[in-house]
Amino acid sequence: MEDSYQHPVFLESPRPLEDVRRRVELYFRVRRRSGGGECGHLTAVRQNIYRIDFRHQRDQQEVLRRSPHVVKLEDDHVEIRVRSSLEADASSSSCNTSPSPAEELISARSALLHSLEDGGSSSGTLAGYSGEVSPRKPDQGKDSEGSAASFEENLKTRETKLCDSDIETNTNAAVTAGGRVHVQIVQGTIETQETDALVSPMVGYKHLSTRLGNILENIVGSRLTENFIEAAGDEWTPGNFVLVEGLPGLPSNAVFFLDLIPWNEDEDGTAVQILRSGINNILTSCDNKGFRSVALPALGDGVVLGFPISLVARVILEELYKYERERVNSSDLSVCIVLLPENKEAVEAFTTVQEDFKIKGSRRIVLLGITGSGKSHLANTIFGEDLFTAHSSAKSGTVSRQAETKCINGASTTVVDTPGFFNTGRSEEDMKPEIIRCLTECSPGPHAFLIVFKVGRFTKQELEVVDKICQLFVNDPLQHAVIVFTHGDQLPPEMKIEEFVAKQKDLSDVVQKCGGRCLVFDKRWNNKPPDQYRSNQFQLQALLKTINKMVEENKGGYYTDEDLKEEEKIIQKNGEFRRNGSKLTC
Repeated sequence: MEDSYQHPVFLESPRPLEDVRRRVELYFRVRRRSGGGECGHLTAVRQNIYRIDFRHQRDQQEVLRRSPHVVKLEDDHVEIRVRSSLEADASSSSCNTSPSPAEELISARSALLHSLEDGGSSSGTLAGYSGEVSPRKPDQGKDSEGSAASFEENLKTRETKLCDSDIETNTNAAVTAGGRVHVQIVQGTIETQETDALVSPMVGYKHLSTRLGNILENIVGSRLTENFIEAAGDEWTPGNFVLVEGLPGLPSNAVFFLDLIPWNEDEDGTAVQILRSGINNILTSCDNKGFRSVALPALGDGVVLGFPISLVARVILEELYKYERERVNSSDLSVCIVLLPENKEAVEAFTTVQEDFKIKGSRRIVLLGITGSGKSHLANTIFGEDLFTAHSSAKSGTVSRQAETKCINGASTTVVDTPGFFNTGRSEEDMKPEIIRCLTECSPGPHAFLIVFKVGRFTKQELEVVDKICQLFVNDPLQHAVIVFTHGDQLPPEMKIEEFVAKQKDLSDVVQKCGGRCLVFDKRWNNKPPDQYRSNQFQLQALLKTINKMVEENKGGYYTDEDLKEEEKIIQKNGEFRRNGSKLTC
């Protein structure tokens, strides 16, 4: 297993890290905090120099990019500087490398072709080269070649990363799914991308019907048409592609020529369905062929195909998210969406849609309950790894909030474990600032409160917990709540949690106020579940579906409380100090 962690990062700390090893490892496993991800254990190299290895190069590079890192400790913090080796500081990026002479020549030729429009204007051109038909004129090849030579010394392709996201799926035992899909949106030229494959749109099964096709032919020469004819066959259907491999002069080893039809003014019409099908077909082929990276233009944008760029951005990103949720391939796939730098409208459209997806695709969850009820174990079950410190004793349980974020089934999921009620020795006035900060961790608000109880007799203390929650969160928190039971092994054989709830009136009333939403877990059900129902994997999938349904019923809304927000402002204004002058534990 350790062999899979092959991307090292070296850490330099002003103090020894052995006594806070676990906290440092957790920090670098949480992408929201460090930019990292799945990694091995922290090991000492020499005095105050440590090493941690990441499974994925992208995580390693993002950690290097964010240096220095500040890791919060219980009563202090430590600043850690990182580098890629012991000899020199990391200075390279995983996305941008200096172009080779061949790439510079390609860039020069491409830049010239991109400018060969009416008067050299870029207005009305395609973000992904997929629109305007631009067949070569008899003398164009010669002119392009000569111009390229004159630019060769000083013209370089400029490539700018706009945004970078993981459509990530948890691959542990709790959720069976495929590997991650990394999506990058960059400004540049698609023909210079160092990916396993790139995509060129075409119309009417003619590979030179779009500008990108002509650019590729100018680079490759007549070999492109020869290989296309050989691979194409006689029958074709819109939405299918012709895969041409082994083309000389391109950084990519393969080109997908995707056949599309012009937009018919219907956002759910045939043209859009063909575009969706084509994207899915190409992604499926990438997995089947073992391709680990592919570059896409803004498929459908431009004069010939005529799709609105806002629709193009939404369709492409929707299909990427959908494919990630359904794929079973365990390897990661990198998808690079390449936009021409001068097409500001395309840049804005893709950036806006992706930001919307990040918000709509996220889930923010707050765990509430008595200390020792199993909140931390539940949080670890949701994430499939031990990110939260779990305690069985009421005296040693969570006394301050802990928040972690990870992607589950394609959705960015934040879970906040809160201080237990009643038995932590803290008054309501003492705990309220901590509860308020839970909302800050879930800004702009949590989608779900998971109220956690043990399977057993529903006592006055549990009922008081619900009352206390409603006092602290005054804006009908039960509308956003799910009752989750732990210690499911205490359920009688063959009994489901709904039957258990129905036998206790007070408990049944609480569950009904939460819309009848209830589930059950047990930490013993991770490895050898007694049956399908008594399986944490089964219950976790049911929990995620329950939360998604609840969010839909609330019309995508989340819990907000203006009164708590005002108190939060007051706390921030007072410098985050308690009334007795001691600093709040964060």
